[in-house]
Amino acid sequence: MKKDLIPMPSEYAIQHYNEEDSTNLFYKDMFEQFGQSDDEEMFWDYYWSSVSSKDNDVALEVYKMNLENLIQDYQEKDEWEEYYHKMIESDINNDKPQLDKNKDITIKFDDIFKTQAKYRNVFPNDVGYEKKHIDTDEFSDKEKIILHRMYSEQVRASKRQTNLDKYKNTIYIQNPQNCTKEIAQYLMDNYGMFYDPNKGRLFVNNFMGSYEEFTINSKHNWLEQLNACLYSTKTMKDGNEMIISDITTTRKTLETSLPNFVDRIKEPLYTKIGFKNNVLDTETYEISPAGTNPIYTKLTVPYDYNPNARGGELERWLHYELDNPDSEIDNVQGLLEFLGFTLIEPGHVKHQWMLFIFGIGGAGKSMLLRFISHALGEDNTCTISLPKILHDNRFEYSNIINKTLVKIEEVDGNKVQNLSWFKEHTGGNPVSVEEKGRPQVTIPSKDVAKLIAIGNRPMEIDKMEQSFIRRILLLEFLRKPTQKMLNDVDFEQRVLNDDECMEWLLYQSVQAYKNMMDEHRKCVLERNDDELMSTLAKHAHSEKMIIDKYFTCIDSMEEDIKLTKNLFNGLTKILAIENGVDIRNDRSKIWKELIYELTGNKLNFKRNRRSINGSTYAYWYDVAPTPEVYEKYLRKCPVCKEYTLRDKPCIYCGSEPDENVQN
Repeated sequence: MKKDLIPMPSEYAIQHYNEEDSTNLFYKDMFEQFGQSDDEEMFWDYYWSSVSSKDNDVALEVYKMNLENLIQDYQEKDEWEEYYHKMIESDINNDKPQLDKNKDITIKFDDIFKTQAKYRNVFPNDVGYEKKHIDTDEFSDKEKIILHRMYSEQVRASKRQTNLDKYKNTIYIQNPQNCTKEIAQYLMDNYGMFYDPNKGRLFVNNFMGSYEEFTINSKHNWLEQLNACLYSTKTMKDGNEMIISDITTTRKTLETSLPNFVDRIKEPLYTKIGFKNNVLDTETYEISPAGTNPIYTKLTVPYDYNPNARGGELERWLHYELDNPDSEIDNVQGLLEFLGFTLIEPGHVKHQWMLFIFGIGGAGKSMLLRFISHALGEDNTCTISLPKILHDNRFEYSNIINKTLVKIEEVDGNKVQNLSWFKEHTGGNPVSVEEKGRPQVTIPSKDVAKLIAIGNRPMEIDKMEQSFIRRILLLEFLRKPTQKMLNDVDFEQRVLNDDECMEWLLYQSVQAYKNMMDEHRKCVLERNDDELMSTLAKHAHSEKMIIDKYFTCIDSMEEDIKLTKNLFNGLTKILAIENGVDIRNDRSKIWKELIYELTGNKLNFKRNRRSINGSTYAYWYDVAPTPEVYEKYLRKCPVCKEYTLRDKPCIYCGSEPDENVQN
């Protein structure tokens, strides 16, 4: 088949791609582009007399491939125009090649379209773009720039190739009834597939410097892609071979049978962490280039190992949220030490820590976990529900397989009668998990993920055990974000998109843990038993802490004191923020119970009503804030003569506070 008899897909073909058969479009474009007369019958007589059916089939396949590629390009028209405009401007400014900036800088999609089509027409046998074919007299300077950029994109794409396109129709099946063996061999040869017996999982090269678990429902859509590659042959009676391309396998077959045919066994290197640019030895803390061939490590993170990385907005935010002037504990340092423990500990099992993060609602606890998950890699973390774990949902625990960090959610208010799950998970021993539809798996101790529990308040534990207490690292979020921070709705996304912030978090975590071990000291978040229990109680029973600390019984005859529901609600919210704790609203029965406990006699407790500024308010009759609270948080309104919140409009008459008025 002559290359000049392969038609270029027309605009009509692109526009009617989904309406007409591509074969019909091929013949329309063939006649439109190569017809020598108005007589279509004469043209086709000439065509079929000079072109064999085999050459016609080749031309048709090339045409279809070109059409599909152009359709994809056409869908990206606006992005391509902007991209190539900037690209050509850059190339012109760098004097390669010499073009008239004022004349040739403008580029339309048609220029790209025509350049692509021209190259494919001139060199139809090229699978992609070949540099030796670009630098020919066939193309103008502008076309060369476009093609060189396409070639560069092609080179970069080939380095991170993660699909089967370049291997399409290459899996030859000897026995269509049992194709799993050939698939396994294909994946071993082209994707380095191996089996990890500890995890009971298959892994493949992701061509991005590491290995990832082979799952049917991954982003690569392996089932669909493999089925597109399978073919066999059948010998006909005349001795010719017919290609059979409708061979398929099933998800169940791959999941159950594929491991039986993978004879390559690997265990991860537990003392190495794979970064995008380097491999870190966690025993010597030496780094080595990642190289072209990936290594199978316990953990591979999606960022560079960068000692020069700066924390920027992330670092400033951490210090705002975690620095506590009333404590000597460096919470940011403690957080980094725990993350370093998460990164480095696999294979060592030196500690049994789990991190509890509690504190005031809306402070950013969940956002912190999103930052951590992003830095570690979303595939390396998982989330489990505490209620499901506590109620023996046997499949929930299987989420920890092949994970480095487990985030425990739904902690608030859950009652824990038995701590055995926490102790088993952090005890440094193998754990057993059961996946739905799969046999039970025993995870070696060095593969068990680390734990972070998050909530506004801790779970309620019936019996606190010493073996549990010594494993807890506690991190408190004590500060509400400022209004300026709340208005900055793009903050989280900026941090997530800032690679340097993520690199800073990873590097500083590694160094923090290394320094801790070198200095032979405990994590700075470790507390003595009394301090830990006191802090947990403060968050678990925050309402009781506020009542006991800031309220007192009074003589019921002191008519000047009127702790109305409105004043009580506003005051407790302020006190909760000051102490960095989360509280339930004033309608909760817990407040009544605590005030009954404070007064000492439920029968003597009264709730009265009185009129203030024309409205009726209920008030606690024999309970009032302590004198310290009056001095710091309350003022007497000069208008309605009632006590109200300092530095805020009066809750009864709405008058603004007057700094010249003394309480």
